[in-house]
Amino acid sequence: MIEKGDLIRLIEGLSPVELEICLKSGWVVPDPEGHYLEIDVARIRLIHELRSDIGLDDEAVPVVLSLIDQLHALRHELSCLAQSLRAEPEEVRRRILTQAASRREPS
Repeated sequence: MIEKGDLIRLIEGLSPVELEICLKSGWVVPDPEGHYLEIDVARIRLIHELRSDIGLDDEAVPVVLSLIDQLHALRHELSCLAQSLRAEPEEVRRRILTQAASRREPS
């Protein structure tokens, strides 16, 4: 678990003001005890890079974060689907994959 004070030390270039923006905007939320996980550190680092390196403003950051969160959720769902598909007999897998391939739009 990481404490709020350690975040500034862990993320090069992150200012206390920028960290407060992240927290007050709800882009990162600590656990009930006020601690952060490694994933929170990665998210704050990403936000810092989006703002400082790419120049996104505070209105664009939540849009980008939402898109990234949606991609992450979709990737998890696809992983679960792939695991379920692997558990099926070969004949069923082949039939599903054939049907899926026939529904793809031509390139």
